[in-house]
Amino acid sequence: MPKGLSYPSFERAVGELCPGGRSSLAYTNQGRLWKDGFFSVASKTWFLALSRAPDFGARSEDIRARLKSDRLHVQRVADSVVDEPDGLTFALFAETLIGKKAYDQAVGVGEEKDDPQRLGIEYGKLITDAAVGPTSNQLDSNLSAMRSLAEADGHDWYHATWPELQDKWIYLSSTQRSFVIRRCQHALKHLDTYKFVDKLSTQELVRHLPTAATLLGAWPLIEKHDRLHDCPTCAAEYAHIQARDRALSSPP
Repeated sequence: MPKGLSYPSFERAVGELCPGGRSSLAYTNQGRLWKDGFFSVASKTWFLALSRAPDFGARSEDIRARLKSDRLHVQRVADSVVDEPDGLTFALFAETLIGKKAYDQAVGVGEEKDDPQRLGIEYGKLITDAAVGPTSNQLDSNLSAMRSLAEADGHDWYHATWPELQDKWIYLSSTQRSFVIRRCQHALKHLDTYKFVDKLSTQELVRHLPTAATLLGAWPLIEKHDRLHDCPTCAAEYAHIQARDRALSSPP
């Protein structure tokens, strides 16, 4: 069972996002305002409520993974501008954490003055959302269930698919993560039928295991089969694909 975060360790991990020790942005006025904004969202009250969740350990793991990934990302950006006169500016730090689109929306395109507190709030929203909805443990459980159906033949699939999804998982919104879990469960339903009703061998079953791309939303999730139209979800996916292909093949 993953160990739950403490609030002091959470505060420390957020403080470590900015590289450079005591001379870093974290100790500038902008950095302090940014942290004020961040912790107004990811507050002790929020954390206390989260800590009461039965799966707090799993949610803590996802928060740790997101903060670690973000810290490494900021470090890579800082290394890339180390020879530039200004180095890692506050604006670049904030944009690295929330993305250019969210950054532009937060400060207003063309404005010269950043709003550190607002930028901290926006990042706080991303981190608190990482603790909402399905966890990476739930994702792993679903992938493990698919691997179990394919028995030893599913080993290579799992060890290729899990890391690819895990890297993307921490940057998906709670809505997107719920979508991926629904895709997993839909695939599991079909795989279960293939194995126990259609009596496919495990070697044949492996061909039907979904890729990371299909679980993330690429169509189709399931290969075409004789009872395709018995499943409204699969039928709708193939209808969309056929319509798209017709549109692409039609003369302009």
